[in-house]
Amino acid sequence: MSRVLAIHAHPDDLELLAGGTLALLARAGCEVVMVTATAGEGGSAEHEPDATAALRKAEAAASAARIGATYRCLGFPDLGVFNDDASRRAVTEMIRAERPDVVITSSPEDYHPDHEAISTLVRDACFAAPVAGYRTGPAAALTTIPALYFVDAVDPPAIGPCRVLDLSARATPPRPGRRTDLRRGTTLPPCPSSKQSARPQAAQQGSIRRSPVEID
Repeated sequence: MSRVLAIHAHPDDLELLAGGTLALLARAGCEVVMVTATAGEGGSAEHEPDATAALRKAEAAASAARIGATYRCLGFPDLGVFNDDASRRAVTEMIRAERPDVVITSSPEDYHPDHEAISTLVRDACFAAPVAGYRTGPAAALTTIPALYFVDAVDPPAIGPCRVLDLSARATPPRPGRRTDLRRGTTLPPCPSSKQSARPQAAQQGSIRRSPVEID
């Protein structure tokens, strides 16, 4: 069974930018792990950071469970994700521990600094994961570089949908008068078998397109 590791900056980023893609992959039998760099504790002007973090982590865990995925949080501070050595080692250790065939992460160019930083960290960590001399923790180095895909930025150029995934059976009905604007991605190529040798990383990079899905 192929393993997919999706890493973004905050709770709700993966749901909005790759939720349909991850649901399709889980439905196809892939093991899906959804990771956020932060708990998103800076995302509310109404609640204290600790309360916001607890709420958003609980929402992310519930969201992952809804499609049969699992959720992890790296524990970086909100607006404190930087491309430094300690952070790269932490992301590399996560990749080594989860041992994915496919990695999905943020667009390299986005409006939010955390989004751009985690994109760079994940790209570099995918490269570093098989380097045995790059020590990160107890997880063993990978044998190959995993295939890497980038989601769209939050505000990409307008594109038309090529496939629509109905998530209504899995989504909580919206409150009256509220529009639910889920995002979905195009179908990825079949997950590579863990027995296959990975091609060079540059040949495996791609992007995941998404567009709105209306849920009545």
